[in-house]
Amino acid sequence: MKNLYIFLLIFSSLFLLKNKSDAQIYYGTVNVASGANQMNLTITVNSNNSTVNFMMSGNSTKWFGFGFAATSMATGAYTILANVNGGNPAEYNQVNHSAPTLQNQQNLNNINNSTSSGIKTFTFQRAMNTSNSNDYTFTASSVNIPLIWAYGYGTSLSQHQLKGISSITLSSICNLPMTLLADIEICQNDSTYIFDGFKKIAGFYYDSLQNSIGCDSIIRQKLIVNLPSTTILADTNLCQGDTIIIFGKYIYSSGNYSDTLSNINGCDSIIKIKVINISIDTTILLIGNSLVTYDSISNYQWIDCSNNQAIIGANSNSFTPTQNGNYMLKLTRGNCFAYSSCISITNVGMSEIENKLIIVNPNPTNGRITIKTSGRNDLEIRIYDIYGRLMHQSQLRDELSIIEELNLAKGIYFYSIFDSIKILKSEKLIVQ
Repeated sequence: MKNLYIFLLIFSSLFLLKNKSDAQIYYGTVNVASGANQMNLTITVNSNNSTVNFMMSGNSTKWFGFGFAATSMATGAYTILANVNGGNPAEYNQVNHSAPTLQNQQNLNNINNSTSSGIKTFTFQRAMNTSNSNDYTFTASSVNIPLIWAYGYGTSLSQHQLKGISSITLSSICNLPMTLLADIEICQNDSTYIFDGFKKIAGFYYDSLQNSIGCDSIIRQKLIVNLPSTTILADTNLCQGDTIIIFGKYIYSSGNYSDTLSNINGCDSIIKIKVINISIDTTILLIGNSLVTYDSISNYQWIDCSNNQAIIGANSNSFTPTQNGNYMLKLTRGNCFAYSSCISITNVGMSEIENKLIIVNPNPTNGRITIKTSGRNDLEIRIYDIYGRLMHQSQLRDELSIIEELNLAKGIYFYSIFDSIKILKSEKLIVQ
């Protein structure tokens, strides 16, 4: 802000006056006659102060003058004559071919003169509009003004020695190019001082200043408002019991976190990240001699606890050991992992005769199963889902038992057949 203020002060020092009007300068010059009798008229119209500056020159031994907006001596005109009886310029009314008559109200001022090499030059000024109906009114526009002119035999106002018609073209000399200032950039909700006040809305702002000759210079300032940038980082996992560092802080729980930095424009850069808590259930259910996890979405690896070695091929959510021992499960989800407790299996190989004598079919089944117990009629069957929930329980009172409808959804289940003391058989059951 300070730099901008200093820049505007320096820039403003190049101009004399600040003005919102459309100030213009119109200029024209014309030469008439020739030789020692050559006359010159130069006009400068300044719309800023509504004045007209004249410079008239002619033979210093003769009166000379110009009439405005006339194409003939016969039409009459507002006329300015100079050097009449050696005096200053004055306003006259010229009618037909008669001698001009002096106006009662004179509006010329700031009159100066100089003589050099027989040429007398007058400079003077008047208002663009004098409110006198006999006077010519100058306008702030490019225009061609018809002129009549004449000079006398001497300084005494009498019959002219020579006369003629001409014109003078007034054109703007203020065709200055628009000044384009360097763009200003601010952040949203900030403001900056431009020209006449603080601005906070993006767009173009304009001002007009006057230079030393009174011409307007249009200045344009572009304001750019930079919006905050938002970056959404990829979700990150927080393993149960762990901590992670997010934006320089230790994070212990899931949620949405954000931080605000500065981007390349010096504006807010908002960074967001979502932390997802990964909780893995390590509960293991023992069904018969099968181990089953409640978890259904992790990757699995069963491990022999005696040597902490992974069991090749044991990568499903259930595991039926082929020998007694202690087993645990490693569950992996993303970059998180957890281990179950070691579960002891001691019934592998027991009651192999009973196991072979008990037949459950068909397996897979569509919901109807037949159970042959080979002489045993005091047994019980229990069916569990993969989460260890008891889904079906029946007493087996005959050597051949038929369960017509299990009422189970399609999927993988485990059944165990018990007597009053122990599990006689435990296997996987697939319902299609």
